[in-house]
Amino acid sequence: MATAKRARKPSAEKAAVASNLLEALKFISVAQHTDGTPMQSHCRISDGTVVGFDGGLTVGHYIEETLNVCPHTATLIAALSKCKESVSITQLDSGKLSVKSGKFSAKVPCIDFGDIPAIQPDSPIAAITDTLKTALAACVPLTQDNGAEPFTCAVLLQAGTAVATNRHVVIEAWHGLDLPPGILIPKASVNAICKTDKHLKAFGFSSNSATFFFEDDSFIKTQLYINNFPQYQKLLDIESNAFPLPAGFYEAIDTVAPFIEKEKTTVYFIDGKISSHYNTELGASFEVEGLKNGLAFNVNYLKLIRQHAHMVQFNANDRGMALFFGDNVRGAIMKVTNGED
Repeated sequence: MATAKRARKPSAEKAAVASNLLEALKFISVAQHTDGTPMQSHCRISDGTVVGFDGGLTVGHYIEETLNVCPHTATLIAALSKCKESVSITQLDSGKLSVKSGKFSAKVPCIDFGDIPAIQPDSPIAAITDTLKTALAACVPLTQDNGAEPFTCAVLLQAGTAVATNRHVVIEAWHGLDLPPGILIPKASVNAICKTDKHLKAFGFSSNSATFFFEDDSFIKTQLYINNFPQYQKLLDIESNAFPLPAGFYEAIDTVAPFIEKEKTTVYFIDGKISSHYNTELGASFEVEGLKNGLAFNVNYLKLIRQHAHMVQFNANDRGMALFFGDNVRGAIMKVTNGED
């Protein structure tokens, strides 16, 4: 008696399915750590979705494969990357995945399906665009990896703008979207959103999470920090009289910076020059017209705002704070006092 054989997809279609899976795995790998815990190094594939979770960040992508398995993500990416022809992916009784393509074959280790929770994205509540990604990208360079306060390691996302500060510089970037009053998004999540070339489509949130959806319905979900962001508005909402950044300002910064003393980070505005030392008999200086004499700033912080400081007011208040303005961006940078870094 002849046995019925399961219909097979054409090779071209099978190759396309594998390519879609590889693309999805690469997308969710931002929430995976090869040397992390089993949950951080294995993804969950079920119900036509592959999801990676590292304890704070959840990333999901739809796929065409109908698998229910939790493979080691980096190994499966490596295996699929070696496939040149039609691809066969099979769940083995041993719990491994078998990947075959032409003369190539590989076994991918897996963990029990129940070892990774089935995490769902927040329900979308608002349409968003890539203007949000642009605003987040303007803010994230100010965030720290291990700051003393959560707000220094995150971006404040709120209606109309995104904001970040390292306590010495604050940047507010306009996105113009109607979002919640204020949620604090960790740096790693902001980087994940900004680095993908996918286009944003929708946004959802809860009391402790937020989800960003893309046009192909893939998503990035993040846990939130408790919002203790400082009242930055009192620094920025003041009367200003900004002028175009003096010509040659950053040429001067780049030229003088190598002459700053080791373990020092300050440049000084003295007698129409940017100097590497308070004592102008030492180091190097570079003439720049239009400077406010007697000010000093951290050179690294000046470099952080380089992209956005189109208009400036170097002495915006009694504390010697400088205001700066750029394309849909405004901010402030505090001066260095008493010549100290």
